[in-house]
Order: sequence, then C-alpha cells, then structure tokens
Amino acid sequence: MKPSFLTTLLLLVSHLSFGQLDSTDANNKQFQTYYGLQVPNVKELNTVLNMNDYPQLNLNNFSVGLGTVKFTKKKFIVQQEIFVYSQTKKNDTVSTSIKSINYGQSVLGYSYVYNAKFKIYSLLGITYFNTTVKVAKEIPSSTQFNNYASTIGNLLEMKSNQFIANVTTHINYSIKIPNTKNRLILGIRGAYYFSLDKSKWLMSKTKLDNGP
Repeated sequence: MKPSFLTTLLLLVSHLSFGQLDSTDANNKQFQTYYGLQVPNVKELNTVLNMNDYPQLNLNNFSVGLGTVKFTKKKFIVQQEIFVYSQTKKNDTVSTSIKSINYGQSVLGYSYVYNAKFKIYSLLGITYFNTTVKVAKEIPSSTQFNNYASTIGNLLEMKSNQFIANVTTHINYSIKIPNTKNRLILGIRGAYYFSLDKSKWLMSKTKLDNGP
C-alpha cells in the first residue's frame, strides 16, 4: 500500500474520561475507546491480487481502538492511541486476509473549544503501521495435517511496516457521571494519514522490492 494516499475516517462512539470534572485541570486525562471505519488505500495491492486471480480486499474496514489524552491548562494536548482492523475475502479456492495494528503518538495538539462539557481539538502525530497480508488455499474440512504440510504454496504471507504522519480532529461532548469525578464522553473523530517513507514489504524476513 502507498500510504501517501492512505486515508482513515474513524467514528468515535464513546469513551470514558478518568480525569477531573474541571476541564482546565493540568492533570485532566481521558481514557478513550474508538469504534468506526478505517479506509486504507489498497487499490495497488488489489491490482496485484487481481493479476494472480486472488480475492480482492474491500476498501472499508471496521476498526477498534484505545487511546489516552492529556489536556493542559494552556489547551495543549498529548495523545497516545492504538487501532486494529482486519478482514478476509474468499472465493471457491483461495482466501485473502489483511490485519493491521497501528500505534500512534500525537505530541502537538490544541483545543479550539475547551470547557467541561464540550471540546473541539486537533492533533498532529506519528503512527507506526504494521500490516500482514495472507493469501491461502481453502482447506477442505477432511484435510489431513500431513497432506497439507507436504504441499508447498498453500500459504503466502507478507508483512509491511511504515511510519506515517497523521492529522486528527475530535469533537466531544461529555456527560457528568453522578457521584464521581468522571465523565462519559460521546463524540466523533476524523483523521488523515500521509506517508513519511515507502512501505517495507517482507516475506519470511526477506525484503520484497517495488511493493504496493
């Protein structure tokens, strides 16, 4: 995948703040869970899969994630997050699957709207993408282990890793949880990713040149 055009849109369903109710507190932290849509640019990868008669991947992937955000008195923000998505496509004889784990660190963020109930903020950060693509022959239910293991080419597994810059914007609304200092927060999140280097593809730790 060429992440220079890699885009991600994530819908934030809910996350829970474990910080103080006072949104201007210097130690105000939030623990967040994310659920939404991740849209990697797999068009070139799909071209290669199609050339070899392998099932092509969908552009849209359901994604889940976790994150922590720290707000300061001067409206600056630090954030850490991790996201995971996967999918599998099959035809009569072959399956194609992709799994990606993304770890992000945002060290430059600012909140435009900043009060106890409502926040709008943007961040600039770096994300490390670790992606695995597998192409495997479908296995009949009665297959014996020795028969499968004796056939070379039943499974093709490639890995890609890359550092990518990202820009994200959050819109959050928080609701006070009775008898606690915490808030339940509902909101949405959108992000755009662009590459800092080329994808590095590996097969059994051997570098593969000119990958998608």
